[in-house]
Amino acid sequence: MPGDHHAAIEYLLAHADVALPALIDALEGPDSAAACRAAEALGALPGLATDAVSPLGRQALYGSPEVAAAAVAALGNLPASRASVITLEEALRSERTEVRHVAALSLARVEAQGAPVLSRR
Repeated sequence: MPGDHHAAIEYLLAHADVALPALIDALEGPDSAAACRAAEALGALPGLATDAVSPLGRQALYGSPEVAAAAVAALGNLPASRASVITLEEALRSERTEVRHVAALSLARVEAQGAPVLSRR
C-alpha cells in the first residue's frame, strides 16, 4: 500500500494549516500512544520540518521515555538542521538507553544526508 502512504502524506501537506497544530497537540498531549504516532507522522512529513523540529526537540529531551524515543527517531527522518542536530547530540547523553540508541541511529541518518554532526558548541 505504498500509494496509500504517499497519498496520506500529500493530503497532510496540502492541509498543513490544520494538520500541523493537531499533530503538535497530540505530540504534547497526555496520551503517550497518540504522542508517539504524532511524532512518527511529523517525521514522515519533511515539508513541515521547519515547524516540527522545536516541538519534537522538546519531547526528545523532556518527554516520557517512549515519546522521547519516537521524537528522536522523527528528528532523524527530517532534513537536517542545526537545531535537530544539537537536539540529537543532546539525546546521546540521555539517561534512557533507548533514547541514546535511537539518537545514535538518527545521527547516522543525518550524517548520511551530508550534514555535519557532533558539533562543537
